[in-house]
Amino acid sequence: MDADKTTLFKLRYVGSRFNGARLPLDVLGDLPAFRDLLTAFAEDRWRELNPDRKRVPKGFNEILTFALTKVEDGSAMPNISWGGLTDQQNLPGVPLAHADLVRHSYEQVVGMFEQVALDKYPTSLSPTYLRALNRFGAALKDGEKIEFHGSKDQEGNVVYLDSLRRKKLITHVKDTYEKRVEGTGRLIANFEDGVLGVRTEEFGDIRLHVGHEAVTSTFDGNLSASVFFDLVLELDYNDKYRSVSRVEDIRLIDEDLGTGLSKCRERLAEIGRLEAGWHDGDASKIDAVVIDQANSFVTRRARFSPEYRIYPTLTGGVLFEFIVKGWDYSVEFNSDGTVELYGVEVDGPGELEPVAFSSANDAFYEAFDRQVRVNQ
Repeated sequence: MDADKTTLFKLRYVGSRFNGARLPLDVLGDLPAFRDLLTAFAEDRWRELNPDRKRVPKGFNEILTFALTKVEDGSAMPNISWGGLTDQQNLPGVPLAHADLVRHSYEQVVGMFEQVALDKYPTSLSPTYLRALNRFGAALKDGEKIEFHGSKDQEGNVVYLDSLRRKKLITHVKDTYEKRVEGTGRLIANFEDGVLGVRTEEFGDIRLHVGHEAVTSTFDGNLSASVFFDLVLELDYNDKYRSVSRVEDIRLIDEDLGTGLSKCRERLAEIGRLEAGWHDGDASKIDAVVIDQANSFVTRRARFSPEYRIYPTLTGGVLFEFIVKGWDYSVEFNSDGTVELYGVEVDGPGELEPVAFSSANDAFYEAFDRQVRVNQ
């Protein structure tokens, strides 16, 4: 590939939910945020090279246009490409070595995250940087990270960003940071100005701006109902709730399902607190990533939550068992990120041999729905 015409960057998402080149929708916002980080560093670099100019040239941001060209297999690795300028796109005052400008910006982004690993932080960051950082990696869960493919730190290891490094960086220069969270709560108030009051177990009572029409058409008359939420929250370093930055989704849950969801989440939290050796000294601790996978399954297939029986496994996994229309099903989330689905007919000869999946990916959910639907 001609480096003078195209510059390619690869971000490798590491974690079980990214296996099989799967890139969940909740992380897609990372890509424009990554572009904004590169643009911010590019603007600063241009000012450094042109100290006599107070502003970057008009149209400067338009030349920094990136495209997602490919998602490589394994752990999902989006390839982000910047294409070189045409003659018509050249701007007065913009260095001709524009590819060098873009690569320099990428090195600055990677260097910033490398410094965080050494507990070295910038003394300040402009609002432009903070806005981008608050979007980049906001949906990362515990145990997940974004690796900057081809980079190396001082010890020769690839540089990466995880939720802790991200939090450390942002809260070093600002009291709070933003994080995307999913969960369930109970509707405690609705207001004519388009605001809902929701009581949550983790964050207490929160207020969600959803608009007058949503309040009157969907939530009016449903006080005390259970709701599912997908939010971007402003939290402090200790993850104490400060405010709601953005509402991605909020919807009502059937009362029986709400009770079932609450019980499932309480059970998973209990399992997550088990220490290594919890079963006569020979059982593994259940990793937070496995608990997250299990919680995601509960949310995505909430209709069966009242029936779920949930157990820890000796090898660090989580096992779901439930009965639907005379079939006893099992779903096992293993410590290596794989998932197994199997079952038997309670009063008949039917049997579903174990089917293994590399992760809780779309193929798993499609197979789950297909099998369970057949026997409903």
